[in-house]
Amino acid sequence: MPFKLNDRKHNYFITGLIVPVVLFAIYLFHHAVNMPYMDDAEIVDSINLIQKKPSDLFSILIRQQNDHRVTFSRLGMLFIYLVKGSIDFRLAIFLGFFNLILLVYCFFLIYKSENLPGFSFLPVVILSFSPLVYADHLWSITSFQYTLSVAFSILALYFLRPELKKIWYWSLPFMVAASLTNLDGLSVLPVGVFWLVCQKRWYVAGLIALFSAVYLAAFFTNFTFSSASELAFTAESLFVIAHSFLAIAGSFTKLVSDSYGVMFSTIAGSVIVAGFVILKLLAISRSTANGLVFRNPFDLDYTDINLLKLFASLAMISIGRSGEGAEAMMGVRFQVYSLSTIVLFYFFMLKTFKNLGSQRWSMITCVGSFLIAGYSYAKYESVVNFYTSGLKADSYNYTHNGVYLHQYLNHPDPDTAFYSNYSFPVFFSEKLIEGWRINAQRRAPSATMTIKEVENIHEYRVYLTNVLEFEIHTDAPEIPKSGVYLMISSVSEPANIFLIATREVRGSWITRSFTESGAREFAMHIPKKIAQGIYSARLCWQENGEPRSTMVAERFSI
Repeated sequence: MPFKLNDRKHNYFITGLIVPVVLFAIYLFHHAVNMPYMDDAEIVDSINLIQKKPSDLFSILIRQQNDHRVTFSRLGMLFIYLVKGSIDFRLAIFLGFFNLILLVYCFFLIYKSENLPGFSFLPVVILSFSPLVYADHLWSITSFQYTLSVAFSILALYFLRPELKKIWYWSLPFMVAASLTNLDGLSVLPVGVFWLVCQKRWYVAGLIALFSAVYLAAFFTNFTFSSASELAFTAESLFVIAHSFLAIAGSFTKLVSDSYGVMFSTIAGSVIVAGFVILKLLAISRSTANGLVFRNPFDLDYTDINLLKLFASLAMISIGRSGEGAEAMMGVRFQVYSLSTIVLFYFFMLKTFKNLGSQRWSMITCVGSFLIAGYSYAKYESVVNFYTSGLKADSYNYTHNGVYLHQYLNHPDPDTAFYSNYSFPVFFSEKLIEGWRINAQRRAPSATMTIKEVENIHEYRVYLTNVLEFEIHTDAPEIPKSGVYLMISSVSEPANIFLIATREVRGSWITRSFTESGAREFAMHIPKKIAQGIYSARLCWQENGEPRSTMVAERFSI
């Protein structure tokens, strides 16, 4: 329902659109770090190769990375490199924020096509610009992958709408673009052909089918699937695939509970899929004065086909990750797919049940989405702080010791020459490090640290080294709730120092928020990349810009 410019509701609507966008932009600005993380090495390598041989630009941009062709991730960093003269992951994250804006605009195209009530779009904006998608948009390479895969697919299908028959060909570049973000983007090709067949546009369907065959042949030329995409279609694996499909569709409910995330996600995914199928089947028949009238079951509108396209993407991901089980679908990097699924299912419900667009229901959904978004800020605070602290610690570890301690458990650390087009930022000055080292308070009698070596941890399938697990107990009241690092220094060579981001064990975010200082427990694990020897350990932080530290172990061996 359109609003007049002087309408108070219109002002509320505009405010509701702007505030979540600004808040999440500030959130990214605060947490984004100019540090590479895991697969970002592919982007660094691409820039290095382009610099060495610009004539190979096209082949480098489209080359395979794991099971994908991440062309847009490379293009984003190439743009930054050409403008700035060096690689900058923080700028890439900021640039990726506009991909999220594009995705929400694509949601708006679907919303507009159904002529839904005005305030009904506010929950979409509130949820989209929230930490629900932090894992995609605080990592430079993924900020150009999953979000764009969904956005480009929506745009490709937009130009296949019956109203745009004369310019259907504009769907082709968006289909190609979707496939060059993440592998699941390829699913828009068969889905697009299927929708054209449903519309009985046989000629255009044939042309796009022919284009798809040629393009897929080119796409998979010299393409090798990684071990992560091992396929085995047995009765057991089909059950795992189905379970994974439902779990990833509803994985946004993981926000409620990590312990029961798979169960809640499977239930939510089942409700979405079953709800869509049942309501579409019920819509086939309609009672009239002359009896039942049956509609074409393949009469799919723009909302329907986009939801089916998302289901196709989720199916591809579930098949590719079938060897890892439904638990792998709980990865927060997949939540942009689950968010998109719930948004489109929300649109589907609004168009099916017109009364859900009433002012009362709009207010309920707005308040609900506001509470969910606010909860996500609190829920993911410690996780995001640990992630960014680990990146900052590794800026010191790599530049001083040539190793990463918060990543590369299953890959060797790159050589320093690999980063010739990138400069590591300095988060810890030599003065700060020295202050932490020499000004440590004596170890409190209650402070204990245990360390044990294990062969592997469940997060990774391949391990190059064993893993060191640290557990620290202390009741030091002066230790803050964030920004705390474990400094490990060699007793024989005090300048040989490593920094480890700490993760506090303190139950739920509610407990963390309201529990006063008292007994504290920290638990961390790192790959065993530190040389054997005798070391000391300190918990370190800053207070009003001054270094503060407390000894937790004066001598221990690795």
